[in-house]
Amino acid sequence: VVPSQDSVSEFKVQDNNLGPEWGRFAGGVINVSTKSGTNEWHGSAYEYLRNRVLNSNEFFLKTAQLQGGKENKPPPFTQNQFGGTVGGAAIKNKTFFFFNYDGFRLRTGAVYTTTVPTAAERTGDFSALPALIYDPLSVNTNCVATGTPCSRTAFGGNVIPAGRINPTSTSLLSLIPLPTSSALTNNFTTASSQGGNTDGYTARVDHSITAKQQIFGRYTYWKLLSLAQDPFGTGLCKDRCTENTNSKSLALGYTYAITPTTTLSINASLGRFIYLRTPKNDNFDFTKIGWPAAYNGPVPGIERTPLTPCFGVSDTLVTCSQGQSAISDYDTTYNLSPQLSIVRGKHSLVMGGQLEYIYDNYLQTNTGGGLISFNGSWTQSLAQNAAKATGGLDFADFLLGYGLGAGAAFGNQTTGSLVISGPVAGKETYRALYFADNWHVSTKLTLNLGLRYELQGYWSERYNRLTYFNPSAVNSSVTGCAGTAGSACPGDLFLVGTGANKTSNNLPLSKTNISPRIGFAYSADAKTVLRGGYGIFFIPNVVDFNVNPYID
Repeated sequence: VVPSQDSVSEFKVQDNNLGPEWGRFAGGVINVSTKSGTNEWHGSAYEYLRNRVLNSNEFFLKTAQLQGGKENKPPPFTQNQFGGTVGGAAIKNKTFFFFNYDGFRLRTGAVYTTTVPTAAERTGDFSALPALIYDPLSVNTNCVATGTPCSRTAFGGNVIPAGRINPTSTSLLSLIPLPTSSALTNNFTTASSQGGNTDGYTARVDHSITAKQQIFGRYTYWKLLSLAQDPFGTGLCKDRCTENTNSKSLALGYTYAITPTTTLSINASLGRFIYLRTPKNDNFDFTKIGWPAAYNGPVPGIERTPLTPCFGVSDTLVTCSQGQSAISDYDTTYNLSPQLSIVRGKHSLVMGGQLEYIYDNYLQTNTGGGLISFNGSWTQSLAQNAAKATGGLDFADFLLGYGLGAGAAFGNQTTGSLVISGPVAGKETYRALYFADNWHVSTKLTLNLGLRYELQGYWSERYNRLTYFNPSAVNSSVTGCAGTAGSACPGDLFLVGTGANKTSNNLPLSKTNISPRIGFAYSADAKTVLRGGYGIFFIPNVVDFNVNPYID
């Protein structure tokens, strides 16, 4: 939830000495109270505008203009932040409402310069370049045995014969634009728009059922659109394409003052978070590049993109990024939190519980359609001893269809990779009970005594696509651990719900998460207060990515 400033009534940040009411956090707790309406109508509206007309020019652009006389306008930039609020009483002294909207728009222009193949080079004609390209199939096959250099023969006229050009490469040329100038290097320049939109809505209703009973409801909707940086205009985005994020939160609260010293409150909430990173070229049909239709089958549509060619020498701007990466993340959280507060003399007692269900449907890949890198090594003069080789071009390797092999480098800038994601549907269940006594021992001393007990359920997956490790089992595929051939090795992986693990969870439920919370406040005199505390806190299981169903 990202509430607008105008929808916040008050907030409180707690980073130490927290009572047992709070659990399942890693650093602190932020409590935000949203505004409610009053008997009088109130409203507001605003607009903040920034654009190129109102902005001063950049220093270096202005300096170049003064020196050369050429007009250099400020780069494109438009930003709007706008919104408003309205609140009042639907029924005076009984039912109140408040609504807030906040919007944000940003558009900027960025200039990109890189090297793309010329029209002649796209047909295999590299005669305009000083670097020679060599035929990788012309290498002397007896070079290793005879101890002679494994040399290659240059293509005649520095031109690759049309019959040698790979048909997949020809098809993928549609992803790479023609130059914008006649230069051989840094011959493509364009201005690409970037920025995004944000919208936030908050609506709240408060109603007094009786003098002792109140209810409230709040709905928050927040969405963020990050525009793609697509300098080529072909879907080979820089780093990533369009990202859509939105979160919806519904909270309901009921409070009943049973007696002047006893209060019951029940809070329930539903949260829905969606994050989509969508390639422009998703749902690609592999038959368009001459591949079998069966290649479409195993790849989810959002991940199915054309093969990404990576030119590690000529173009370090666009194609070597993970611009066609895809993410689909749908998170849903249900929460129920009842609490009873009782005041008895010097004791303020609080007891309650929390039940939370967390669902995470997720898939991700950086190279769903595949990525192959080219660095010119196949068209260099030598098949071995690359340090002494001459010539060679990454784009010539591409036209011939000779890429680099698979490797483990993150980002795959110098390797080949194809990763098809396995979508998973994970679930966690969290339960907790707590009790606290804020004891006012005297006018100078207050003790905070509390205890929280948590059951943090580990992940399960809708179709049991999880594994667990059993250290006492005999490994089914590895032998020789005792130093002799065929001897047994301990430990093996099994699917959940089989073998020793009869549950759907990949780890056993921990039943020892006991969290004492002890604090004190002592007023030494009218100007000095000493505070201290001790507590045990357990961070939420969702931050342990190693046992997440997607990683498994």
